[in-house]
Amino acid sequence: MLALSSLMLVLQILLTNNDELLFTFNLKYSSKNHHEFYSDVDVAIGNNTIFVLDIGNKRVLGLDSNYNTILSFGKEGNGPGELNMITNLILTEHRLIVNGFSKQIFDFKGEYLGQINYLSSVGLIEENGKLVLLLESDISGHFNPLYFDLEGKDIGNQLAAHQGGYVSSRKKNSESELKIRHVEKLNNSYIIQYFGRYMFGITTNGTTTLYNRIYERKKYETYDDLVFAIDNGQILTKELYGEALEMYKKKFGEYRDDISGIIGTISNCILILTSSNNQKFLKFDMINLTTRTYREFKYKFEDKVKRVKLFKDQMIVSFLSDETGPYFNIYKIEI
Repeated sequence: MLALSSLMLVLQILLTNNDELLFTFNLKYSSKNHHEFYSDVDVAIGNNTIFVLDIGNKRVLGLDSNYNTILSFGKEGNGPGELNMITNLILTEHRLIVNGFSKQIFDFKGEYLGQINYLSSVGLIEENGKLVLLLESDISGHFNPLYFDLEGKDIGNQLAAHQGGYVSSRKKNSESELKIRHVEKLNNSYIIQYFGRYMFGITTNGTTTLYNRIYERKKYETYDDLVFAIDNGQILTKELYGEALEMYKKKFGEYRDDISGIIGTISNCILILTSSNNQKFLKFDMINLTTRTYREFKYKFEDKVKRVKLFKDQMIVSFLSDETGPYFNIYKIEI
């Protein structure tokens, strides 16, 4: 199981710019005029189905390859299979998980199977027929993996559910420690995202390679969209004013995290979402892991960009329109 510590072999790679890296994406589908959502949406693609988490309406929709609705489940509530305080979808090999106050587990037909009640984690993956919840257990980056079956039943874990594990904290102006923000599985490796400066890691067979590049840090120009909680890679935001705003600035500093998220991988490239003070811009680096080079891409849209994910050769971008509300676009990727 994944661990990052002084006992592991750590390599560090400085990425170099390569303007010859090519990337195009063409719009395949937009839900803007076909579906009505409320508040926000998150999208995942798997099992030949496009799963849409309609956060405001507390439901999950399933669309087929022609974007017709073939599945709908979920309702608001606090009981088994009911949805409340939900944030995002987690798609594993055999399960669809609605993440939030708890991690509700469904099969791909929408049948509720169980839930995991640990609140704080840096990753949830499926491995060898088990669900593995990754908790950062100490400041050195060791992980305390908790194991569950595919219905969320505890498999010999020692930590009580109400403890929730160690919650990683951020330190203002700290440059000496890598604070883990999120972990994803990539084939037989793990991609690790960190708080703060431009740095991400890929761990394979006990060796962690850290990648970084020269990056101009972005200060918060406004504080109306600040992070106040992070769970399994999903950023929750709220408006801050007055004393609450000053406390936030003292605790976390005035700079955005250089890396906002890991979009996904395609071919031998990884797409890294980078920080921006303009919510209508989509900025990301395409990094060729073979040549250890990157190229920065920047696109401007009419509406606010909320989430970005990559599933094979399809990029899902969720938006928020002041006029029509939340919607998502699906783009075909070519490199």
